[in-house]
Amino acid sequence: MIKKYQLNIEDFKDPHESNEFWIRLQQIVENSNHTLDTLSEAIDVPRRTLGRFLSRQTHADVLRMVYDIANACGIKPATLFDKSKQIPHHDLTNIKSIDRMLMTAYNGGSVTGCDGFAKTCSDQYRLRHHRWRINNQTQHDRVTQLLKIDEEGYPSLSIVDEIALNNSVSETNKMSRQLYLHRAYIAGETIVVQYTMEDRKTSPHSGKTVREANVYTDHVTLERPIADYVENGRLVPRIKIRQWVVEKKFRLD
Repeated sequence: MIKKYQLNIEDFKDPHESNEFWIRLQQIVENSNHTLDTLSEAIDVPRRTLGRFLSRQTHADVLRMVYDIANACGIKPATLFDKSKQIPHHDLTNIKSIDRMLMTAYNGGSVTGCDGFAKTCSDQYRLRHHRWRINNQTQHDRVTQLLKIDEEGYPSLSIVDEIALNNSVSETNKMSRQLYLHRAYIAGETIVVQYTMEDRKTSPHSGKTVREANVYTDHVTLERPIADYVENGRLVPRIKIRQWVVEKKFRLD
């Protein structure tokens, strides 16, 4: 009797989103009636090739790239694997250069969640939050220490300090972040952006990934007037001010 193929189902140390695909792939094979030999015959792939794939020795880089491309283009990777789902057409503000900038800033994953902002910020970039102005002597001592008054009189963070702060939080909590852009519109000289930031933490006890998400609204001001980007599509928009607020929080099971 051929022994059933036993998989080592684990949450890989690498926090990339594609890890969940590998874990779920292992689970469906484990829950099936297949051995490695019968599955190899069913899909007409050599046993050795299949074994190396299931153990993530091959093609992991390709799958990772598929996930990265999907996230960078503003869709969930699952959309690529389900033909019943319509590929969304992103027409956020009707200004293509600004839409491209928003897709870069508000989609994708990283340890700090700031990679997209670092790519799209101006030299004058400042991050603001309304509570920092009302009372910046908060319990968040690290934030208070980093806040500086900007040219408009608001306590705010530079991109360097924002990355340093988020990196410290991520290291402490063994966490990575994934951003999903939902919608954006222009109100005067402000771009209102709604998005979700998902935090993925590794439990020190079980080793499993815990996923929590916050829905945010950002009010973004660019370094040039909106009309400039309408008139000249070759201009590259850069974020000057980004003021954020949390709309709601929830946990993903």
